[in-house]
Amino acid sequence: MRLNIEEALQLIQSGQATQGLMLDLAYNQISNDGVQALAMALQSGKAPQGLTLDLGDNNIKDAGERAIATALQSEKMPQGLTLELTLNDIGTNTQALASAYAYQNKLYQ
Repeated sequence: MRLNIEEALQLIQSGQATQGLMLDLAYNQISNDGVQALAMALQSGKAPQGLTLDLGDNNIKDAGERAIATALQSEKMPQGLTLELTLNDIGTNTQALASAYAYQNKLYQ
């Protein structure tokens, strides 16, 4: 489903999104502020299990990466979350994101 960031936030926060939902937010010029709002919505406990988010080719920078990394450490993140972050302006040091993703996977094993 192709949405803009406001529509995606509304859908996730409604708690009515279906399990296994794929949200295509690529090429939306989402800024760090948008990613931070998305990270908050994801850790609200209302996001569907098996959610796939395509955030490719946006304006996500290191601050957005840190917001996602922090959110991934929440026990309320949806199980089976898949993130696509290619073609963003995330620095070469993605250790925080990798560590947080590994932590989240341990929560659900």
